Parts: sequence; structure tokens; C-alpha cells
Amino acid sequence: MFAIKNLTAESVFTVEPWKYEVDIPEAVQSNKSAFRAWCSKPTTNNCHYSCAEGLDPMRRVSKDNQATQLHGLIADYDATISEEELARIPENCPTEFCPNWASLTYSSGGRLVWFFREPVTLHNAETTKLFLKIVAKRLKLSKFLPGFDDDAFFDVSRYYDRGRVWRQLCSDVIPRNMVWQWMYEAGNKRDWHGLAPSIPLDRVYEEVQKRWPGKWVGPFEDGSRGVRFWDAGADNDTAAVIRSTGVQCFTGDRGFVTWKEILGPRFVQDFEADRTGEVVSDFWWDGNHYWKKVNRRWQPIRTEDFKLELKVKHGLTPRIARGDTASEIDKVLFAVQDQKTVAGAMPFVHFPQGAITLNGTRYLNIATATPMSPATAHSGTWGDGFPWHARWLKGLFKDENPLQAFLAWWKRAYEGALACKPQSGQAIFLAGPVSVGKTYLSNVILSQSLGGHVDATGYLLGEERFTSHILASPLMTIDDSTPAADQRKRLRYSSTLKKIVANQTHLYEEKFHKAGQTVWLGRVVVTCNTDPESLRLLPSIEINIMDKISLFACHAADVVFDDKDTQMARVQQELPNLLAWLKSWTVPEKWVSTARFGVHSYHDPDLQEGALRTTSLFTFFELLADFLETYRLGVDKEQEGWSGSATRLHADLMAHNPEATRPYSPHYVGVLLGQMEQKGYKVSQEVLDDRRRNWHIQFGL
Repeated sequence: MFAIKNLTAESVFTVEPWKYEVDIPEAVQSNKSAFRAWCSKPTTNNCHYSCAEGLDPMRRVSKDNQATQLHGLIADYDATISEEELARIPENCPTEFCPNWASLTYSSGGRLVWFFREPVTLHNAETTKLFLKIVAKRLKLSKFLPGFDDDAFFDVSRYYDRGRVWRQLCSDVIPRNMVWQWMYEAGNKRDWHGLAPSIPLDRVYEEVQKRWPGKWVGPFEDGSRGVRFWDAGADNDTAAVIRSTGVQCFTGDRGFVTWKEILGPRFVQDFEADRTGEVVSDFWWDGNHYWKKVNRRWQPIRTEDFKLELKVKHGLTPRIARGDTASEIDKVLFAVQDQKTVAGAMPFVHFPQGAITLNGTRYLNIATATPMSPATAHSGTWGDGFPWHARWLKGLFKDENPLQAFLAWWKRAYEGALACKPQSGQAIFLAGPVSVGKTYLSNVILSQSLGGHVDATGYLLGEERFTSHILASPLMTIDDSTPAADQRKRLRYSSTLKKIVANQTHLYEEKFHKAGQTVWLGRVVVTCNTDPESLRLLPSIEINIMDKISLFACHAADVVFDDKDTQMARVQQELPNLLAWLKSWTVPEKWVSTARFGVHSYHDPDLQEGALRTTSLFTFFELLADFLETYRLGVDKEQEGWSGSATRLHADLMAHNPEATRPYSPHYVGVLLGQMEQKGYKVSQEVLDDRRRNWHIQFGL
């Protein structure tokens, strides 16, 4: 056993306490507090013993000199115990392991001592306490004597004074295998993950076999027992236990050895790099959220949810291993933020999936729209494999020119999507009678070929702020919606449409998320009927927009639309063939443009005239022409027209038709006269001075 002379002493000596002679002053033997004070004096020559051996065997066990070997057990009982009770212990022993020695304390308490055949190697305080709890239960220590002090028993740094009346009860010691079994059970009760990096045991076994072939016998699994294979002198085939983070040892100088210590830091670092890299590759960081692809869709993940996934799904630990500075989970969080940061996570429709770099800045493309694949083989003949749709498209556009213009527009959009290199293109308007397939063309054929569509009515009419769902789709559609009756709203609608077509970057806003700029090179398709009210969905041509739009008149084709299920089955059968033809088709030279939209715009003459008639300028022209006809009847035949200021003309128009003139202010009348002058109407202005000007309007305009 190991002993110190007093409770302040550091040096340890070996002892058999029942043989050690101590001269204790009689005055302190019956006074507990006085006895403790005497034991703590540096000059006291007493014997305080323990069965625990420290890392430095010549020093007492303490926080600075942890116990590494345990040679036996000491149980303390804080009750009044008689010598007769000690003598009866062998016949009343509640277990097969009788104490080797028993003694009384100076305060008439009792102590029992068991010795091990061989010392057992300890790991740390947690494992040691689990071991001692199992021992206390297996030995039934509380049944030997009253007043069992479990706190003292679980503290292997405790030293006990020699006491008095030592009695040997048994010479048999606790065998090695039994002690190891208790330590094995203790190891099974604790979590080894926080001590060092966990490595899949198949990877470890593969490396062990390379370095020490044949040294380990039997299964190499968590809890398997065998020899300390890395120690050339080890020969006991049950003294080591495989754990997820290393090997628990019952012999040797340490109770636990990590894989890093056994296999070297390079092996562990390479594994951690592979493991961390595998996890990190799935995630991105935008400064607010982590992002992960789930079922082909990118989803934001809060930090706490990310940590939970790393712990549960990937088996990473939040604990900091011995000798490390960060946990496995913290390392992954840092690696993602350090290596996988993006300026924003937004949809970039038809751009490559995942991280992309635009203008030197890295973004995460969370768009999921994917164009339909064309058929793998096609003859290149119009209608081959898509007879129904060929007849329908021929009839829908009626003439060759609008059909070719539409197909050229479609081909540019489709090929850009397939190549993940989207290109800008005009907005198109499909106007025609009901039930000819306008909506079918936009919401089914174009939608499926490009990867989806979204109703953008609210956005284009200025009624919607958040654009996240709009800019995630390759196709914005408006389908026979109620047009803006107010001329100012209509101008805003036209301006928004122009901006969408003309600009590549757009403001991406999503509720509760950071706004940013995304690149959208999709298409806008508007369908409407041909009555005057519906044609107000055509954009105002008062703004410079004609090069950014195509106007197609639609007609009834000699085909029959079947029920929805039948028609959709036809789409799945024919559309891939149509797309294969479209991909191989060469656009006629007359439709190829070197301008930014790649193909020339097409403007149906009747629709263009209809668009003109919906402008505020045309409405004013009609009002002015009607006024001039009336005015002409009341003036000299030699007079060529009307002259005066814009304010005077406004007053004359109010007198002529107050209801029709009400939307126009004197200032707006002057603006419209200026537009008419620019467009070549018979309107001219005469500047009188810095503040005044007269307008001259000829009859017949």
C-alpha cells in the first residue's frame, strides 16, 4: 500500500499499515478535531494509507498527480463498530469476496480492505467512479457494516489514517479477471466520443492490420477485448477494449489510449479532413443561414438545426477532445463559414446548379427549374413525332412569318436553358379568340419545355412586393387578367415590363430574408382576348418598347383538344420530339438579329394598331380631332387650323367635351401636343418668350 506521514506531506512510501508503529499523543486520540489537526501538521509522523498509485508513484495522488493504478479497495464506515463485529465478518460475508483486512478508527468507526491480484489501470475520474460504483454494488459494501461512506469510497485521492485493532480476515485476493470485468462494465456505461475524434472502426482495423498484421485476434468492434496490439511486450488477450475513440486498457501506464496516440496524428488528420470535407461539401453559408439541398431543393437551416444534424446524422460530437481546441461540430461550422461562404443564396434560373461566380462574386444558385430534355433522336422533319402539335401550331399562327418568328424566339430561350447559358429575349403577347390554345401554349408547352411558370400578374401590375417566387421561375405569365384601367397604372405596368426585358439584374426579395440582386434572363408571356378592353393588356407604345416585345395574333386551328389527362399524355409523348426538332432547326436568316435579343421582334399589324389605340396619346388625338371638326365649322374657311396656348386649348376642349377632357390637365395637354409634334402630326409650336409658347394645329392633323 502507499502512505504519507501526514496530510500535508507529498512524498509517498510503501507500507503494511497493520505493521506500522505510530506514537499518537494520548490527548488527541479521543478528540476528533484535535486528531485531525495533529494529522495535518508537517512534523507529524503518522501513517495515512491508500491503494491508489499516482502517475508519479513517489508522490501522493492529487489533482496534479492523477491516480493511474488501483491495487485494492478501502471501505470506510462511519458508525460505532466493535471488535466482535469485525471478527464475525467472514461468517456473515454477503459476497464471495471477503475483505483481507479490517480495522477500527480512533473514533470507533470501521474500515475494510480488499487487495487485487494485479493492479488495474485507471483512466480518468469519470471512468474510475463508474468502476467503483459497480464494485460497491457487486461487493455489497453497504451490507458488511453500518454507515458505509460512499463519498469517501469513490474518492481515490483519499488517504486514511492507520487506525487501530487491525485484523486479518482472509488471504484470498480478488482475481484479475474479475477486476477487469468490473472495469469493462464501467467502460460500457460511459460515452467515449468526447475524448478524441471518433473514427469508423473498419478504417482503424484496416490500418491496424497494415502495421501489426495478425496481432489482433477476433472481431474489431466497439467493446471487443483483446491484446494491446501496438505494445510489443503485451501478451494478455483480454487487457484492452476497443472503443470508438481509442482503446481502454486494464494494464500498462494509461487506462485509455486514443487512435491519434496509437496510429499517429497524420492518420487521424487525414481521416478528419476526409470526414469534414464530406460533410462540408453539402452545405453553404450566406452570412445568416446555412443551406442544404433536400430532395433537389435548397433549404435554409438555422445554426441550431445544423448542429443537431451534424450530431445525429453524421455522428459528430459537440465535446472538445483532450488536447484539442474545438469540437468536431465547431470545426465543421468553421469550415463551412471559412470555405463555403456566398454573398447570397438566390435563384439564378437556368444557370449551373450550386455555387456560381458572377462578376467576381460567388453566389449559391437555389433555382430548381430544369428544361425538358429533347428526344434523343429525331429525323429533323417538321411534325415527325409531334403531328398533333404541328397541326395546332400551324393553325394557331396561320402564316409562315409569325410561326417562324415565334419558333426562333422559343429556340433561343430553350437552347440557353439546356446549355445553362441563358440569353435575353423579348416579351411576347398572344392575342386571339377564346379556346384556341393561347394559355395552353404559355402554361403547358412553354412552361414544361423551360421548366415551369408563375403567374406574375400582381408583380407586373405593381401589386406585389416580394419577388422570390417570381424570379425563381423561368417563365412569367399573365393570362387574360383584368388590365389596369387607370392610365398611370398602365404606364407603370408597361415600364415594369420594359425593365424586366431590358435588364439582367433584378431585386430579389423574400419575406424574413435578406434582399439581393439576382440575374434573371427568363421570358414573359402575356395572353389576352382581342376585345378592346382585353387589349389594354398590350403595353403602352408611348414608351420605347417595341424592340422589346413581339405581338402575335392567334387563330383557331383544325385540331380538337381532348380531356386534360389525354391531352397531358399527348404532351409527354410529343413535346420531347418537338423540342428535338426545335433544337436541330436552323433559324431563317431573316429572323436572325445581331442585337441583344438574337432574333427580330414580330409585330402583328392589327395588334400594333390595337396597342396604339389604347394609348393616352391616341385617346387625346381622337378628342382633339373631334374638337377640330366642330371648331372648323364656326371659323372662316380660309383659316388653316387652331392656334393658342395649351391652357386655352384645355379650356376649349372642356367646353367641347368636359367628360372626355377631365383626365387631362393644361400641363398634360402641352406634353401630348409635344409628343404629336415629334411623331409627325400637323402640330407645331411657336416660342413667344421664356415663359410662353403658342401651338398651331392644322385641320386634318
